Amino acid sequence: MTTRYVKGTGSNTPPYDSWTAGANAFSTVTALMAAGDITYVSNTSPPTTVTASGTTTYTFANTASNAGRVLCGDDSADPPTAEAQATLTHASAAANQTTNFLGSVVVRKLKFVQTSNAGYDCGMQCLPGNAALNYQMWESCTFDLGGSGLSGSCTVNLLSSYDGSTATHARVNLEWRNTSIKMGGASTSYIHIGGGTFVWHGGSLLSGSNLATNLFKEFDSIGGSGQRVGTNIRIIDVDLSVYTGASKNLILLSGNGPFQWTFDNCKLGSTLAILNGTIDHKGTEVRLRNCDSGATNYRNEYYCYGGSSVTVIDNYLTTGGARAEKADGTAATVPISWKIVTLATGPSFYSPFESDPIAKFNTAIGSSKTITVEGLINTTLPNNDEVWMEVSYMSTVGSPVSALDESSRFASISGSAAALAAGAGDGAWTTTLGSPKSFKITATITPQQVGYILVRINVGKTSSTVYINPDFTIT
Repeated sequence: MTTRYVKGTGSNTPPYDSWTAGANAFSTVTALMAAGDITYVSNTSPPTTVTASGTTTYTFANTASNAGRVLCGDDSADPPTAEAQATLTHASAAANQTTNFLGSVVVRKLKFVQTSNAGYDCGMQCLPGNAALNYQMWESCTFDLGGSGLSGSCTVNLLSSYDGSTATHARVNLEWRNTSIKMGGASTSYIHIGGGTFVWHGGSLLSGSNLATNLFKEFDSIGGSGQRVGTNIRIIDVDLSVYTGASKNLILLSGNGPFQWTFDNCKLGSTLAILNGTIDHKGTEVRLRNCDSGATNYRNEYYCYGGSSVTVIDNYLTTGGARAEKADGTAATVPISWKIVTLATGPSFYSPFESDPIAKFNTAIGSSKTITVEGLINTTLPNNDEVWMEVSYMSTVGSPVSALDESSRFASISGSAAALAAGAGDGAWTTTLGSPKSFKITATITPQQVGYILVRINVGKTSSTVYINPDFTIT
């Protein structure tokens, strides 16, 4: 392991082993870094501004098991004993300036700023590379691509660096932790993601970001020989609320999946649409869990090839229905239901839309129990080949393998399905439907171990809207 220093007022003397001898340019040291090496960057005299045209690339060693580290620190001590944010500024003198960070590296407390001397586009890429298992970790960092002089487009490409011959980049990982980004540009500005696992945990989209139609865009993740490679995106505890407006979309779908999108406990902009486009195959799913622009703790949404399930407050079971919490700490005060909408193409009896699970911890074992879920639909009760449930429960002593009960589903391969039983009553729901029909789905099980019972609602009919109380009774 070798330790090097970067300081704008250093003497630029190899091997750059102190603040005094520090390299004047970030690229001088990154070109020398090998597995496990450490680079300290000065907070008071950061790297000199890089003025370049075209592409600037910082390449780190492809050694995920012993990645190099770039640590920004207080240069009052040698080596530094305290972290302090240092700024790396790139000023573009020509159009289409892009900065690439390639390979495996851990970076802490760096602020990257992109500006332009002549009013041009800019771009940035965090690309772990095609080497299997490569990863990058950016912690407590800032990416400022909204600097002075920038105009036109501003794009950020993450993860994918497909080289035309292999698909090994599907195994790379990129993580932003407590890291924020500011986007410049105009209509073509977005964050482009594809080909691996991206986790953004903590941080925000900064005020002043200028994005038009879409915030995130699916990257073409087709690998070598035309094979599609998976992309897993998790956005957790991130404030995205500055991106707002009726014409804005959280995700632009590309149809190049499969993509797994999960947003947990994020703040969204008001009047923001979630999807721009249609999920065109089963491999792509989008989940929002407790994400909203307001003071609520109950907005949960799920989108897939078959349709969607979103939490609503306009149709709900009045007595005994599910209740959710507000973000002000008031417990269980908001009546809710799940609105499941299936698409014209997608679900069928043999390949239904399947909701996220409704979970309840059960301690009553050894005797039969009836599971009941209440629902509401317009005009006509659904049949049991159109709506049913799957119940997963602990069925065997001494085994963690659960049983799956599908007894509420139409069991024959021919003949006519039966209508589901009437539920608590049409009047038991607060509803906006013109001709509401209350129904219930039931199943009898015998749990043999204490544990969670999970209920998933299945809808096997296209172009349908069903409201489900996201709770169930055990009697």
